[in-house]
Amino acid sequence: MKTLRQLAKAINAKYFGDDVAIQAITHDTRDLNVGDIYISLKGDRLDGHDFVGEALAKGAVAVIISQVPAELEKQRLPYLLVEDTTRALGQLAKVWRQQFSTKIVAITGSAGKTTTRNILYAILSRAGKTLLPVKNYNNHWGVPLTLLRLRADDDYAVLELGANHAGEIAYTVELVQPEVAVLTNAGASHLAGFGSLEGVAMAKSEIFQEFNKGQGVAILNKEDHFYNFWNNKLKNIDQLSFCSIESQGADVYATNIQMTDQGSSFTLHILKESMTVTLPLLGRNNINNALAAAAAAVALKVNQEDIIKGLATVAPESGRLCLLPAVAGARLIDDTYNASVNAMLSALEVLSTFSGKRVAVLGDMGELGVDEIAYHQQVGEAAKNLGIDNLYVVGEKMQSAVHAFGEYAQHFTTKKALVSQLITELNTNRLACGELTILVKGSRAMRMEEVIEELQHHNEGALC
Repeated sequence: MKTLRQLAKAINAKYFGDDVAIQAITHDTRDLNVGDIYISLKGDRLDGHDFVGEALAKGAVAVIISQVPAELEKQRLPYLLVEDTTRALGQLAKVWRQQFSTKIVAITGSAGKTTTRNILYAILSRAGKTLLPVKNYNNHWGVPLTLLRLRADDDYAVLELGANHAGEIAYTVELVQPEVAVLTNAGASHLAGFGSLEGVAMAKSEIFQEFNKGQGVAILNKEDHFYNFWNNKLKNIDQLSFCSIESQGADVYATNIQMTDQGSSFTLHILKESMTVTLPLLGRNNINNALAAAAAAVALKVNQEDIIKGLATVAPESGRLCLLPAVAGARLIDDTYNASVNAMLSALEVLSTFSGKRVAVLGDMGELGVDEIAYHQQVGEAAKNLGIDNLYVVGEKMQSAVHAFGEYAQHFTTKKALVSQLITELNTNRLACGELTILVKGSRAMRMEEVIEELQHHNEGALC
């Protein structure tokens, strides 16, 4: 199937107008190119039908809609009429995926999904043509939109499956039908939607449900608290497990770990083979992500050389433990993309490994349910125990982290006030001269990247 009319027939939808080839299907007029097909999706805040006119003006050759807007009647462009555009998007993606033999890896977990995805892409793209999602397309819209970008010459595809409630991964994995499924971990993330850690673990295990219908390989973290729970659900499914140096009972693990301020090197053990590798990503948590990616590559029978070179060449993604050039003499660690509890603790551990003074600038963590205050307190205690020198926080919930940290912790009601105070203390040498590293992290809703931007704009002169 290469045209919209063919896809319409496959899902029993009504099609009007001339047939058009499928170049790309997009739901965002800001990303639309001439020749694309526009699908009008309805969200909580916006209705894509309100942007049909803009899509046509930008060169859309057809639209997928559940109601016919006036702009379309005037221009007489081809359109696919469905009852529900979100449901139709999933149906179209499932039919589209089924016509290709592309080997797909699906990745989920409370933390590390995107980094594991990027590491695996660095490996697989050396072995063949590999599809990677644009942006952070990992939900009930993003996954099918990514599948619709599949082409016959794609050897591999690496997809990330996110969720904030039970059943979401079950839906997207049915569309994806992966050959390999990776579960990085289960932790305190989106607890407001899952209800408990057990609810998180159960929802993440939905990624393996398609394997009950055929062959597949499950990749599990042997160190995770819920490993036995997942393992018991996969009795008749092929598995590979990964873990760090603490437990060498896995199929893929690391020894001889050497950490630097640029990443790490270690001995990678895969089944009965071992090899020395370098990883240009900060933090021990990223070693675990690399092990998960290596295990997935092994499941796809990728050769050792591609694994080694892929690990060595992966680049950190903006907002994910990204070490930025010095700002007025201080190193900045940008980990602002999001913040689960485990990811926050991992970031603080990374900060603690740097020499000199260590300052953590943290924003609230979201969707943690009834125990949210306790989790923020845990972050403050961890920062103190790791020897972090100063803690600057913003957000109502982070006040409990200040109380747990004690002296040298400050709470601010706005990011602007926080940055102003931090800059004042930097300029007046209240923060000790010499080496200084600042970690900035918070949930997506906190937009902590604004702190990074303000500090970068202030890059005038030296601190000491």
